[in-house]
Amino acid sequence: MQTIDFRLHHIVRYCGLERGNAFAVSFEETFHKIKGIEKLLQLNPRFYGWCYFGKIHSMYLYSDYDYEEWLEIQNLRMVMESEDKEYRMTLFFRDVTSFYLAQSAGISGFEIECSDDHAFGDRRNFHVFDFEEGDIRFYCREIEIEEVVNREMIKRKEEGGLAYHGD
Repeated sequence: MQTIDFRLHHIVRYCGLERGNAFAVSFEETFHKIKGIEKLLQLNPRFYGWCYFGKIHSMYLYSDYDYEEWLEIQNLRMVMESEDKEYRMTLFFRDVTSFYLAQSAGISGFEIECSDDHAFGDRRNFHVFDFEEGDIRFYCREIEIEEVVNREMIKRKEEGGLAYHGD
């Protein structure tokens, strides 16, 4: 399993991203299974960790029907924003299982583990969790980056009379 957390000061220390370190696996190589990862890297080629998006703007958990598997599944759409409000990203988590959310003052940061171990089937390809307080955790089959916008794009959408909500 490979892990990257959402907070900048932790990712530099945790993964050893300081210059001269032997950490050779790029963000793109680690998270190539995430659909749409190129959207994030095109907008910010130097992006190196989830920690950059430290604020959850909104979450929407809903039921859907998987016609390929013939079963009802839960999906989660999450809009996250960078602390400096420069970027906003919409993530889609497909086939969410074992979802847990606790009430607290705030979610302090996340980790995403990508797993090649299919002991639980392909419904648990990713494990997403709050690494400090354990206030949120779940597994999912797929993660897709639906949209990444910068401050200028957000401002244009809002000025055009359409408030941006990540949809």
